[in-house]
Amino acid sequence: MGKEANVCSLVAAPGSCHSEIRGGKLMMSNTRKSDAGMYICVATNMVGERDSEPAELVVFERPTFIKRPINQVVLAEDTVNFHCEVQGDPVPTSRWRKEEGELPRGRSEIQNDNTLRIIRVSAEDEGTYTCVAENSVGKSEASGSLSVHVKLEGQQGGIRLSQTLEQYQDRVIINPFAIQAVLVFCKE
Repeated sequence: MGKEANVCSLVAAPGSCHSEIRGGKLMMSNTRKSDAGMYICVATNMVGERDSEPAELVVFERPTFIKRPINQVVLAEDTVNFHCEVQGDPVPTSRWRKEEGELPRGRSEIQNDNTLRIIRVSAEDEGTYTCVAENSVGKSEASGSLSVHVKLEGQQGGIRLSQTLEQYQDRVIINPFAIQAVLVFCKE
């Protein structure tokens, strides 16, 4: 008579349909937080049934964004808020950085909810601000850009400070990229 092989079946939470058993080992792919829990292997043969010791599966998640920073256009001297809300397990740490520069000293602060607030915005603050979230599983980044416009006396709107100036005889032509009109100023 041949030796009867043991068959191991999985006792797991309902709805866990992405697992399989290979050679007595539980293999899972595309795990989700809902897969976490206790697992038992039940071995059966013609003689009977035996349960393994429970094994706990802990599922970690890399940081993901619930709220991402968005691109913003503000007037000089205004306040701007870049929101960044992340989740993950373990709980991610978050930090802010400015591409090609530093966060404005003395005018920027990170709020308790991880919002980056910049007060009295100036042209030097223009650029891309990135929220970086990290935990032991991975790292994620999300960015938003800031454009600053300045109010001209007697004008309702604003123009970009980072515009191209062209000198032509006695006139200076300001070509604002973000505005549909061209403003012409004459020297007096």
